Amino acid sequence: MIVFDRLLDVLAAAAVTLLMLVMISVGADVILRSKLGGSLTWSLEFSEHALLAVLFLGMPWLARENGHVAVEVVTDVLPAGLRIALARVIGVASACLLAFLAWWAARLAAQDYVLGIETIGIHPLPRYILPALVSFGLLTTSLTYLREAIFPGRYRSSETPDPAA
Repeated sequence: MIVFDRLLDVLAAAAVTLLMLVMISVGADVILRSKLGGSLTWSLEFSEHALLAVLFLGMPWLARENGHVAVEVVTDVLPAGLRIALARVIGVASACLLAFLAWWAARLAAQDYVLGIETIGIHPLPRYILPALVSFGLLTTSLTYLREAIFPGRYRSSETPDPAA
C-alpha cells in the first residue's frame, strides 16, 4: 500500500505543478498581449487540458485525505457502529460507481485512439489522451474509496478526522 500512497502523492504533486504552470502561462500570455502585442498561441489550449488533468490527478489524493465536501447532518446523529457500517457501504458504492465511469471513459479513449481523432484547436493533440487521463483518475479514486471502505482511516496521511469515528 505504500507504493499506492506514493503514487497518490506524485499525482497530487503533478496536479499542483500543472496548476502553477497554468498560472504562469496565462500570466505570461496576458503580459505579452498587453505589452508586446503578441500571444502565446498554446496557452489557452494548454490551460484547458491542464485543468482537466489537475482535477483527475488530484482527485485520488483528495479522496485519501477525506478532503471532499461531505454533508454529515444525518450520519452525525447515528450510533458509531451504524455510522461505520454506513461509511463502508457508501465507500464501496462510490468505488463501484467510479470504476464504472473509469471503464466508460476507457472505452471512449480506445474508440478515439482507433479512429485517430484529434482535439480541435491551433495545436491539436490525440483526443484519446484526455479520456484516458479521466479514466486513470477515476480508477485510482475508485481504488482509494475501496481501500478506505475495507481499512477505514488506516491509510490517511494527514490528521483529517475520520468521519466514521
